[in-house]
Formats: sequence, structure tokens, C-alpha cells
Amino acid sequence: MTKIITRSFGVDVNKEEKLKDTVKDLLLRVEYKPPLVYFYIFKSLSSMRSYAVSEELKYGVSTWGLSEDFYAFHDAWTGAPRILYAVETLEILGEKAGLGCLRHEIGHAVLHGELEYYIITQPPNSKILPETFYIITVAIKDLEVSNLLFRKGFIEDQLAFFKSIVYKEMSSQRALWPIVRENHKLAQVHLASLLKDLAFIFPFKASYEFREEIEKVVNEDLSHLSREVKANLVDLVSEIAKLKLATLEKIREATRLFERKILFSII
Repeated sequence: MTKIITRSFGVDVNKEEKLKDTVKDLLLRVEYKPPLVYFYIFKSLSSMRSYAVSEELKYGVSTWGLSEDFYAFHDAWTGAPRILYAVETLEILGEKAGLGCLRHEIGHAVLHGELEYYIITQPPNSKILPETFYIITVAIKDLEVSNLLFRKGFIEDQLAFFKSIVYKEMSSQRALWPIVRENHKLAQVHLASLLKDLAFIFPFKASYEFREEIEKVVNEDLSHLSREVKANLVDLVSEIAKLKLATLEKIREATRLFERKILFSII
């Protein structure tokens, strides 16, 4: 049984209990149960993000993950998996997508709750930017979490969460791409971000009920790309999904594949 240590920052007791029940429910369903999970619940996204930044400074770490676009965070800087979540996420995304976001973070706590998953070093001969490498590490870990949640039957909430993220960013992606594609560095970061989208949703395409809807959203997400680049990204995530490797080895292989299939196509 997992021990859940909760800290609440100005959150209504009833809302806190509902979120804790969501965490407990998923932990009961998985085979591997981490012995300890820290669950920090915030009232607002701004307070959660401020806390995340302060923790980054406290532990002397630097990531590209503390983005204004993130609705929750996970880490293991305390030595055990930790989830940071804001009640405001439910209000902004809606309950289905908001709980989907929380379950996604719980999946990371289960699969990536040790320090080794947060101090991943880029291969010395890698030709991509550190920012791009970071996004690829996130993509691989998201793919693994989505595989877990798909096996446990959490599909509709994950699709709702995915759609909320994709549609939020879609207009800006389309507007910026004509400029970004002329800059090699910006282009690789942009394409890595799209790879992350595809990795997140890929396992759920196995669902006959939601396959058509997923394909529609994916096509919209990639609609600003050329046919060749789009095909390369789709082929890449399919190849990565077939890898039978441990997480860190999978990240290294995915990096190599990204360089070969995507990076060289935009040089």
C-alpha cells in the first residue's frame, strides 16, 4: 500500500478529498505501487507554478518544464515521487480533462518516481539542442504513462486532456511555423514538441471507439507541416512505440532516431 502525504495550500476540504480519492483509485489499480507519494494541492495555477520555481532553485536544478502552459508537475527531488496540482486546473480544463491531467501525473509518479528519471544526461555526440533533448525525454516518459493508463482503461479523460492542450496551442503554432521553419534551432524544438504530442496520444489510437476522433485531432495538430515532415513525425513515433527498452535506453534511441529522421530533414 502506498503512503500518500498530502499538503494543501488554501484548498477546500471537499475538493482536496476528491483529488486524493482520484490518486488512491489509480494507485490501487496499478501493479507496482511506490511506497510513498507526496501530493501537493494548490488553489491556483500561479501559486503552484511559483512553488515549482522555488523548488527548482532550492534543489539547484534547471529544466525547461516550468512552463506557463503546464497544469501540473511531477518530480522526485525529495527522493520520492511528488505531484503538484492546482484545483484551478479543473476549472480551466473542465472536470474530465482536469482529472485526466491528474491521472497523467500519477502515472509519472508510478513509472518515473526515482531521481534517475530527472537527471538524464544528453549523449555527448548528440547534435540536437539541450531544449530539444529535454522535450524528447518528456515525450518518452509521456508515452510510457499513456501506455499504462490505456491498459487501465483511462482513455476518454486522457483524450479530453490531450485535446485541451492541442487546441490551446494550435493557432499559435500555425502562425509561428512560417517563421520558425526558417530557423534550424527553433524548428527542431517545435518539431520535438509535436513529437511529444504524438507520443502522448499514440497508445490510445488502439481504441476503436476513439480512433477516428484521435486521428482528426492529430491531423489538425500537424496541419501546418509539409506532407514529408508530417509523415516523418508519424513514422518516428510509431517506431519509438515499438522499442522494447528501459526508459533511459529508449530516450537515447529516440534521440538518435529524431536526429536521423527529423533533424537532418530540416537542415
